[in-house]
Amino acid sequence: MPPVLNYAGQVAVDGEAFEGNGLFKFALVSANGNSTYWSNDGTSVDGSEPQSSISVTVNGGLYSVLLGNTAIQGMGAIDPQVFIQHKDAKLRVWFSDGVNGFQQLSSDRPFASVPYAF
Repeated sequence: MPPVLNYAGQVAVDGEAFEGNGLFKFALVSANGNSTYWSNDGTSVDGSEPQSSISVTVNGGLYSVLLGNTAIQGMGAIDPQVFIQHKDAKLRVWFSDGVNGFQQLSSDRPFASVPYAF
């Protein structure tokens, strides 16, 4: 079974915690953000925004998603080799409230040791 990573974050629109179904895109990128190791739909190149998004329920600005869970529409599997070959992998996230279009969220997120246990 391919690895699945639980990722939780929070989003706000115009300073207010977002509520409802948010659209998200995810990519695992290099420390400098210039290389893509994985993205939710496999289309991200050189740290670019993936083409397809995933719908995630957001409550009070908080959301949680299982990265690599192929049961989620638009989510591709994560090859465990990504974390073996790329110790610098960081998560890049894009969000859309369905009105304002996609925006890349703050900074790329480093991983704790968890994915490297694969």
